Amino acid sequence: MKDEKRRFVRVHMPVPVKISKGKGTWANATALNISKDGIRIRFNNLRDAKFISRNMTIRIGKIPSDKGIKVRWQKDTELGAEFNNTLNNKIYSTIVKSID
Repeated sequence: MKDEKRRFVRVHMPVPVKISKGKGTWANATALNISKDGIRIRFNNLRDAKFISRNMTIRIGKIPSDKGIKVRWQKDTELGAEFNNTLNNKIYSTIVKSID
């Protein structure tokens, strides 16, 4: 079995997210899991998944601020991304509490 090298615990959750397509347009998606330093996302359709670029902006649930992400991998309608800045405890707690 491969050793786990993650710095933060992942929380599995279905939370709606929006990914910036640029120029004020957003694609709807779902966060499958999240940690303080990354997120796994599934797009609602393959068409939205095709516009992905390496650096993007995400809105998570009802969190009022946008977060920058760097896409690390993508397969079909799913991707894994790293946050440009680790989520602070307040934002992370708000996200986790929203799934209860």
